[in-house]
Amino acid sequence: MKTTKILVSPQKKEGALRNILGINNSTQINDYYHLPERKRLFDELGAKYVRHHDCVGENPGIALVDVSRIFPLFHADANDPKNYIFGPTDDYLSLIPEDMIIEFRFGEQIEHSVNRYRINPPEDYEKWADICVNIMRHLTEGWANGLHLNIQYLSFYEEPNDNFERIFGAPFDEFLKLYVVAHKKLRAAFPHMKIGGPATGYHYDAQTCERFLTCLQQNGLKPDFISGDIYDRNINYIPDKVREIEQLLERYDCQDTEIFITEWHIGPAKWRPFNPKGFFDAEGAAFSASTLIRLMDTKLEGAYFYCWGGASYGLVYVDRELGVAKGYPTYYALKYFTELTKCDARISVTAEDKEDLVDFLAGITADGKAQLLLSCYDAEPCNFEITVPGYSTARLKRIVNGEKFAEETWLPLEKTGDVFTLPMAEDGCGVYFLEFEQ
Repeated sequence: MKTTKILVSPQKKEGALRNILGINNSTQINDYYHLPERKRLFDELGAKYVRHHDCVGENPGIALVDVSRIFPLFHADANDPKNYIFGPTDDYLSLIPEDMIIEFRFGEQIEHSVNRYRINPPEDYEKWADICVNIMRHLTEGWANGLHLNIQYLSFYEEPNDNFERIFGAPFDEFLKLYVVAHKKLRAAFPHMKIGGPATGYHYDAQTCERFLTCLQQNGLKPDFISGDIYDRNINYIPDKVREIEQLLERYDCQDTEIFITEWHIGPAKWRPFNPKGFFDAEGAAFSASTLIRLMDTKLEGAYFYCWGGASYGLVYVDRELGVAKGYPTYYALKYFTELTKCDARISVTAEDKEDLVDFLAGITADGKAQLLLSCYDAEPCNFEITVPGYSTARLKRIVNGEKFAEETWLPLEKTGDVFTLPMAEDGCGVYFLEFEQ
């Protein structure tokens, strides 16, 4: 087995560590028995951003967030609070930590049904935008016995691309007409909020994004952020796609426009039939950690992992043997990342004989501890020899296949002379969170 030598240099600071983690959806309210455990897991994840798409699917039987579920009778008076059903959405969003930044998506749950029931464009775009304004007044300004949530970003629908007619039931040009009306009304009502889109589908389709930017320019508008979904198994694909969007924004003189990924995770081994290989083991955990590490050196503002509690894609589940809510391995990989971003500064890490499928990121805490996040995604197994000058002891947490419920257990790290030794898991997949003390 080969050896990879890693040098962590706490004295060499390289700027700040950015928490770019976002999450689609939040603590479910349809499982009262496990709600405290689920909320604790959500709060401890440490994501900076949260948005809500397909949250109805995570909370079956409860009408949440979607415009048609908050305002179910479109012919009713949009200015009468009695025509809104705010209660379930208020309860749901009130569970979010106060310091977490919310993007509110005005739109609808995806429909895999025989017919379209909610995703067709509204009959009256001006009225729909007025409804959106009142929903936001309720959630942020207290209108109609409302709330004062930390909503800073606004967007509309999801994956409105041509031929993606399960979330917005019309061609993309029709979405653009609705977007322009809604953007203008919400900008007038909430000038301090950031408005953007288009949450383009699957592979952050640059052509769709270009049509979006062209339309906004023609209407005298500029997006505060641009967004899209990305699913893949290639560890380079997501960062490369973000850099492609960076170049697109430069061409449109939108260098100040923030970049978000609205949905991402390791792509399934096969979409049809669906094969979730790697979703719930160390492979998916390593893909997620490596992706976030690589995104640190792009201009990305935030990446919303999809999703929190969905059965086929989620981060948490109820262990039937223990009778408690638990996190899948990827949950802990994301948590390792956000824990590292709490460090005071990023510090230098270099390696000899490192292959491309091994990623690392390091920081130094306020009390002088050095931390290292090391991720191996289907890599060639090796032994890591880690040197941290001036540091005498170390411990680690790890995510490897075959160690269930061990992701938050601290283990000692062996040291010989000045070198800490860490063997990679034999299958080449693992995430390691190391902490060094002087």
